[in-house]
Amino acid sequence: MRFPYLANLHAITLAGGLLAFSETDPDLWGHLRFGLDILDSGWPTRVDPYSYLTQGSTWVNHEWLFELILGGAWRVGGVWGLNLFKAAVVLGLIAVLFFALRRDGWGPIAAGLLLLILTPTLSLGLKQHRPQVFTVVGVALVVATILSVERGQTRRAWLLPLLIAVWGNLHGGVLAGLGLIAVWWAAVLGETLVELLTTWQASFARLIQITLVAIACGLAMIVHPWGWEYPQFLIHEGIGPRPEIADWQPLSLASGDLRFWSYPILVAGGIILLARCPQPTGWVRPSLFAALALAPLLAVRHLPLLVAGWVLLMPWVSIIRRDGWLANWETQTQQSVDQSSILWMTGPLVLLGVILSQGGTIPHSSTRPLPIESVDLMRRAGVEANLAVDFDWGEYVIWHLGPNVKVSLDGRRETVYPPAIYRENLRFFHGARTWRGLIDRPETDLVLIPWVRPVGALMLGAAPGWVLIHEEAGGGLFAREGSELAQRLNQAKHDWTPPRPTNTFPDG
Repeated sequence: MRFPYLANLHAITLAGGLLAFSETDPDLWGHLRFGLDILDSGWPTRVDPYSYLTQGSTWVNHEWLFELILGGAWRVGGVWGLNLFKAAVVLGLIAVLFFALRRDGWGPIAAGLLLLILTPTLSLGLKQHRPQVFTVVGVALVVATILSVERGQTRRAWLLPLLIAVWGNLHGGVLAGLGLIAVWWAAVLGETLVELLTTWQASFARLIQITLVAIACGLAMIVHPWGWEYPQFLIHEGIGPRPEIADWQPLSLASGDLRFWSYPILVAGGIILLARCPQPTGWVRPSLFAALALAPLLAVRHLPLLVAGWVLLMPWVSIIRRDGWLANWETQTQQSVDQSSILWMTGPLVLLGVILSQGGTIPHSSTRPLPIESVDLMRRAGVEANLAVDFDWGEYVIWHLGPNVKVSLDGRRETVYPPAIYRENLRFFHGARTWRGLIDRPETDLVLIPWVRPVGALMLGAAPGWVLIHEEAGGGLFAREGSELAQRLNQAKHDWTPPRPTNTFPDG
């Protein structure tokens, strides 16, 4: 095999292999359950069967296609299927970025090293089996398509409505793609107006085409099982503060996370590279870069979007042709490497090693233990009940016990829970002044609480009528004192051995 092909394979798989490590997200359990439901029924449901507090509410499952694919991967290969599916998506993203750099004049060694350096920051959006991975991929594809149109391949603009239609069924982050397309349109409008005001002549064909494409992208949002209801839902619920979710907080360099320090480097480097470009870049590249640079200041989860856009938006061709240093370094490095060296197989070997080292497991966070024992006790006791449960544990319960055990809250948040119900759950678990509202509901049978929540101490000392049934390292299971459920759970404990705690994704 010729050196360039070996080098390309090496660079892509080495960078992608380091991103293939998986971690369990609290929502993975629900994504799997809902995906399997769609596979069995053939269509996403609008009525939620998993919570006892969502009656009368419509479930807008905007991530249904991602869940369908995830459920299919699970049914075919179990945890192996999940890991291979995510590895394929990650490698696809790395390939898009890598070959964009190659087209712009980077050699395989330099392009691979750059992506390897950016891997820790990209991992913020790619380590877990979340639909957000498709938003990182979608941003890269939107930016790449816009730049190809700007280079004269105008027909490719009509790929954008198709991309938006598919992306909109995978994740609500499609709003980022629509935002970038709107920024593109605004930049072209600005260029056209400046040209008209300075020369009194302007070509409107480009602006008209982009306007039509932008309109088509907006209409593509209704290509969804919820039709017109879906874009209305995203506008109403998808934009807004989420103070209780860490990755929705603005990026802060004071957090101590070294991966966040790539932000000032990327922003400063982007400004310098755009300014040093020997040829005018127009308004499009700087405008798209500015939009992506501002996004992490709204929510830290947008930082990987900046990384993907930064790689594509920098005017590498002009800078490399002018300076020549990168091409010279690449040539010297390539000449110093034996083309038949086994070193050029380290990339595929790293990827294979990552997948084999994980085996059929996905580690979960050791700092956020799951209620494995309490859930297993309820399962062994054959419980059918309404359970007040923490946000992070709701979908774990759904995966193992639903719909026999219905939850008060889970990670679907505004897609299914009315605002009043969501706030009631937050008041309870945060121990707010009116915290008893949830357990005062007659339909609430059981309570499962992480000890890290303030309500844990309140339930132990200020909740008459409730008794602790089982205590484990992460939390405790409570039932109404003297109830039939409390008696059944206590009886089940006599012949029950708590399962051994694990730090990996159980198949149960």
